[in-house]
Amino acid sequence: MMKKGIPSNVKGVDVSLAYNCIYISTLEAIQCIDLITEKLLWEKQYEGGVDRISISPDGKIIYAPSLEKEFWNVLDAKTGDVIKKIVTNSGPTTPFTGPMAISFTWRVLNRPCSM
Repeated sequence: MMKKGIPSNVKGVDVSLAYNCIYISTLEAIQCIDLITEKLLWEKQYEGGVDRISISPDGKIIYAPSLEKEFWNVLDAKTGDVIKKIVTNSGPTTPFTGPMAISFTWRVLNRPCSM
């Protein structure tokens, strides 16, 4: 659990140049820290915990696989709000970035939600 802004058991780290933020995922939550001011902007816990995160190439979407569960949360990188939940019906996987992520992002955001 995160206590007083300090992450526990870090699972992953990624950066958004679009928002000048670094994101730290732990077993249960994600922190967003401003790279210029070094201030904590938000810290949120997510259903199912959080595994290693990945950010879309434009820096605006975070892919957050649940921890040992069968779904991912797709998050708004600016706010940490859940945009969509993707049910994979398979074990955990590590998300990806690059050209494949652009196509994946478009397909995920344009298909019906499976919540």
